Amino acid sequence: MVAAALRARARFARAIGGVAPLRQALLAVAVLASCVALALGGLWLGLRLSTPGTYPSALGTASFQLTASSQGTVEVFIPLADWGLRAHAFSAPLKLHVEPRVLNRRALLAAASGNRQILDRTARDLAKDGTRAIDRAVRYLILGVLIAAALG
Repeated sequence: MVAAALRARARFARAIGGVAPLRQALLAVAVLASCVALALGGLWLGLRLSTPGTYPSALGTASFQLTASSQGTVEVFIPLADWGLRAHAFSAPLKLHVEPRVLNRRALLAAASGNRQILDRTARDLAKDGTRAIDRAVRYLILGVLIAAALG
């Protein structure tokens, strides 16, 4: 009885081309899917670990935070005025959220009086700070992927 079942199984395996190649293909697909899942999980973890960074500028300090988004967006929010600005500035699936924290009163009055140097310096500072925030978030993304790879 057992011998007949083994012969029938062998005939079936020859008929479909063998069971081993099918298992190998399924194993390869499973390994590939788990690697993709670990990489995406690591990226998500890295963004979750990345906290807002606060950087100085000519007008004061501002908080920068990078989060996941469907399209590349820069979002500036002024809490005191309950006013915000959103722009699609780049093509990465990330959102850079900028929020002023502390304003330098003298620099703000000078800028409002028409001092162009302060505004130009603030623009340069904010551009540099945005790059620093993105670099910081990328380091956290790499850390998250390394943690996921170590767990995998």
